Amino acid sequence: MKSNICPQGIPIQVFKSGDQLKGLSGECWQTQVFLTFGDGPIFPSMSIFIAPRKQGFVNDDEGNYRIDGLRHKFHNGVYILPEKVLLEFEQGQWASPMKGLLAAYVYFSSPELDNEELFRNVTQDIPVLLGQDTPDVKALQIMAAQYYREPIPAISLSEPCMFLAGIRAIIRASIKAPDVIVDDSLLEDITDKLYNDMVWTSYLPPPLPEPVQASISAPQSELTSSVVSAVEKIIGNENLRKKSVNVYSGLRR
Repeated sequence: MKSNICPQGIPIQVFKSGDQLKGLSGECWQTQVFLTFGDGPIFPSMSIFIAPRKQGFVNDDEGNYRIDGLRHKFHNGVYILPEKVLLEFEQGQWASPMKGLLAAYVYFSSPELDNEELFRNVTQDIPVLLGQDTPDVKALQIMAAQYYREPIPAISLSEPCMFLAGIRAIIRASIKAPDVIVDDSLLEDITDKLYNDMVWTSYLPPPLPEPVQASISAPQSELTSSVVSAVEKIIGNENLRKKSVNVYSGLRR
């Protein structure tokens, strides 16, 4: 039975922290993806966490529960950050990059102007945690500029970020600053193919190429030549002139 599930391209990033982060210099992060399946994958249920590679997944990590709670609210258009999360940021007690990314996306999607200085600091810390050139870091820098009504920074992207809110901010910015999106890039290609069913970026991918059928037939001249060569080995050169006519005649039949 043919599946009714539409194909979806979903960009998943891997990260490495900068060298200036005390205690986490050059940290390699593990991107952890969890997806519920029914009759097929339920994409809006997808959870993504970022943890130190050596640590792996911690099943009872309270921070992951908070991240999932934030994601559910963000999906439903609730742009409110719990006091506990804000307190973690204020005290500098957060080392979960996904919590920082998600909280920043939620904050910059909100019309509220509280905690402005706090999230200026968060947007400075995230590049140190994840690396300056990652698509989500660049998307947040653009989103922050739009939120604070500041000039769009001189940034260009060729790949999509993980959060749909970031893609929307990039597209808005490209109206006045076309160089934000690199020409003929994957990002440019998907801007009119986006889905809008979850907080993560997803898009209609290009169709898979048709498999190339290897030809097993050889031209008649090549086939005749190979058969004559085989006959030559079997019967010898002295009888080749007599036999080759009969071989060719047999091929034509």
